[in-house]
Amino acid sequence: MDVGAKGTDKNITQGARYGERKISDETYAKLRRASPSSKIQKEVNKNIDDIIGTEDFALPGKIIEKKLHADHIVSLEKIARLEGFETLTYQQQKEIANFVENFKGLSEAANTSKGSKSFADWNIYKKENILVNPVFREKMILKEKELEIEIQKMTDEFNRINKKE
Repeated sequence: MDVGAKGTDKNITQGARYGERKISDETYAKLRRASPSSKIQKEVNKNIDDIIGTEDFALPGKIIEKKLHADHIVSLEKIARLEGFETLTYQQQKEIANFVENFKGLSEAANTSKGSKSFADWNIYKKENILVNPVFREKMILKEKELEIEIQKMTDEFNRINKKE
């Protein structure tokens, strides 16, 4: 049993609870197509004119040459394995998949290199043997841990609401 806060009988966890993916391949593919939304893609590129031509903040020595990709900080693959995610409505799953704070604009090279890896597991751009900027990576590892907790809480809250209805 998870440790609860004093004076409560609620299960309050210290982090995300992962298991096997319980949503269908079809639902996962549908979420994959729906996320990132065009709104999020626009958001990560709102200052693109100031960014194009500058050094890639993730891959030192590379230059950002075109629009950024909206990268899930906590990957959709991990989100789909969160405890309780499979019991949400599709709309709720899509809302979580498109949680705006869970996105970071990355260059095409960085996003393709990272794939669905966590920031902790992504440390090199293999194609050109470039180490991921360690300051950027550490910042993103911390952000990812915070978001995992927040996204699990969102999932739990949707499930709590659904049980009341």
